[in-house]
Amino acid sequence: MFSSLKKVFMLIVFLCSISFSSIVNAQRYSENWWSGWKFLKGTDPEGAKEAWFNDFAWSSVTIPHDYAMDGPYSLDNTMKEENYSMYSTHKKPGAQGYMPREMGWYRKKFTVPANYKDKKIFVEFDGAFRDSYTYINGNLLGNHLSGYTSFVYDMTPYIRFGQENVVAVKLKAELNEGWWYEGRGIYRPVRMVVTDKLHVAKWGTYVTTPKVSNENATVNIKTEVTNEYGSSTNCKLQTVILDTNDNVVATVNSSSNIGKNKTYEFNQNLTVASPKLWCPEAPTLYKAVSKVMRGDVVLDEYTTTFGIRTFYFDPNKGFFLNGKHYKLNGVNNHDDYAGLGCAIPKRIHYENIKQMADAGIIFLRGSHGARSPEELDACDTYGVMVWDETRYFRNTDFDAQALKDLIRRDRNHPSVILWSLANEDYLQGTEEGVLVANKQKKIANTEDPTRPVTSAINVSWALDGSKGNPAYPNIWDVHGYNWIDWNKIDEDHKTYPNRKFFISEFAFEDGIEFIQKRDYISGSCPWTGFAYKGEHTWPELACEGKLWNMVHEPTSKFWRAKAEYGFQMNKWSLHIDASTGGWKGYEGDPIAFMGWTNCETVEVYINDELKKTITMRTHDGTNEFSAYKTLFKKDVALTDFEYFVPSSTLKFVGKNGGVVMDTQIFKPMLKASKIVVTPKPGKIGTAGDVSLVTITVEDANGNIIPDADVTVAVDVNGVGKLIGLGSADSNANLHGTEPEKFVDHKFSYQGMLKAFIQSTDKPGEITITASAKGLSTGEAKIITVLDTDGILAIDK
Repeated sequence: MFSSLKKVFMLIVFLCSISFSSIVNAQRYSENWWSGWKFLKGTDPEGAKEAWFNDFAWSSVTIPHDYAMDGPYSLDNTMKEENYSMYSTHKKPGAQGYMPREMGWYRKKFTVPANYKDKKIFVEFDGAFRDSYTYINGNLLGNHLSGYTSFVYDMTPYIRFGQENVVAVKLKAELNEGWWYEGRGIYRPVRMVVTDKLHVAKWGTYVTTPKVSNENATVNIKTEVTNEYGSSTNCKLQTVILDTNDNVVATVNSSSNIGKNKTYEFNQNLTVASPKLWCPEAPTLYKAVSKVMRGDVVLDEYTTTFGIRTFYFDPNKGFFLNGKHYKLNGVNNHDDYAGLGCAIPKRIHYENIKQMADAGIIFLRGSHGARSPEELDACDTYGVMVWDETRYFRNTDFDAQALKDLIRRDRNHPSVILWSLANEDYLQGTEEGVLVANKQKKIANTEDPTRPVTSAINVSWALDGSKGNPAYPNIWDVHGYNWIDWNKIDEDHKTYPNRKFFISEFAFEDGIEFIQKRDYISGSCPWTGFAYKGEHTWPELACEGKLWNMVHEPTSKFWRAKAEYGFQMNKWSLHIDASTGGWKGYEGDPIAFMGWTNCETVEVYINDELKKTITMRTHDGTNEFSAYKTLFKKDVALTDFEYFVPSSTLKFVGKNGGVVMDTQIFKPMLKASKIVVTPKPGKIGTAGDVSLVTITVEDANGNIIPDADVTVAVDVNGVGKLIGLGSADSNANLHGTEPEKFVDHKFSYQGMLKAFIQSTDKPGEITITASAKGLSTGEAKIITVLDTDGILAIDK
């Protein structure tokens, strides 16, 4: 089977009348290996690594893939002591969400054209959980223990050029690394990459901006170029910086003679005039295009996206980006989504981060391991800053290499502002912990001295002085506090006036006001942003305390967070929860309503008649509540009531200075009558792009019926397929223990389901139909268009 990559090359040859060999000498090529995979779990068949092995009976799957989502949920899957690895610092029975933990095998057949025989062929994994063994034509490429970090293998010595090849991946995934749901499988993208023997090395560029002003920015780019020819060669490196419109804004050329099988690091400085600085309000990105040349022939072309910005932490005033103060209002997130598990497609990563940014949440703590590169790309795009955390804090070569790989992979992301070296580790407050912390910090400072290091500490803040109170007092640049007594924070600020504080975990309701009133606290991340499986006792599957539920729909806590955090980013909101006692009640009953708003006034209408105006704060700035810094001297809670009027429409309008900021309308709630199918987006690319489809149970007035609990069947036809179907229900006993993935029916929960529809290689139309007994059927269409990159467009 010829790869789609070769077909593209043949088309170019036909159109341009240029020889194939000259084309492949032009630049590197990357092919997304999202399809064509065969999969088997639970057994270890002899010969599965070999090219000759017959995998005909195995399942066909696409990547990303989380096979733990096959289920079933079961109390029998309670974590036992032997299932915990050395990197799981807590022992909780609900770990892994009561899902099975099994080994798995993946196999993929592919062909590399004979023209590539003088090229280098690599396979890149963004993540596979866990303890993976990767083979090519039966030959072991390597063993990668981590379930979180990315890894790359050189397949060239074992490639059969012009013939069929087989890559096989074995996952020994019975053990876990955390105490939350981590999934199982190749849950992040895989690529085949083709380069010349003279090429930019793995994660080989390092972009910094040592001098930044409104007039000019100095961009320093270190580029490692590897020569895998049999002799030394003269190499020219041309680096071009492009702005957001792909206009050239700077160019530099350097030359060097690189010895055979040697890597040389070029060090180049470029100047960008009138730079546009990366920030949450305007996350401007630039591209550095590295062209590796022999003479005038470009042999390799490698693009690095970066941003120009400056930042620092102040022990008294908090965090500053480009000279402007920001409170780093953030969340902790794991990878988990009902219906998908940890296999999050690129578009969903972008949707997740966009939800955060739209709410004024400008910080993400990656808890507790290396995040997906696609998620970091989304953070770059939407201006969300990142605490980038390694999972591994032990005195081993593996731990050291994992941190080095994390930093080298992620250090060009402008969103990343902190390297976190540990989370609630066993070693805190011990001599060995200090040894490991110093070792890890030295690695971080060597690989990237431009960012401070931190750690999330819990119990050792309360230890006595003989055991390290606090833990690592002179190591971390920024100190992360988990679940701390609030009185301790003010005490430590007085005791350690030069310390830089961050609240890395806390209960949202308990600490938000305390944190926002103190400038010296640079930011905070409540536990948690998106709900996730694990850490609960049967039959509850999902962790509580979240801002979004398991299908990433807002909870009441989200609306308070948006009201509180929105001030800083000019995100104005109004959200009301009407009481069921009055809304569906009888004439004369009061309608109690409560909610959250950061608008100045709220107008209440019944059937378009203004009933009252509620003043939350004044517009002229004389009221202390109008300033963000002093916002928390008054709550943003909105509590009031009106009397029920039969067949009435209730409307709330939030205004600032008389200008409408947000509106919410309640129409009379009737009996459930229909299913509504809403794709987002309605147009996607081919090659594995996805649309997130919301399926709701509604009445004739368009109200989602919150107590609707019906079985919904989902049918997909055309050039796409259903890859996941999930609800926010976190009770495994409510509707049995059916799996979340690879099913075509499920009970709605609070009137809603989420379906994930994936495209194929063919452009065309996808029809989604959802039906339930006694309700009119819902239908929607998705258009797919040819897109060889695998994703059509991101809403920026």
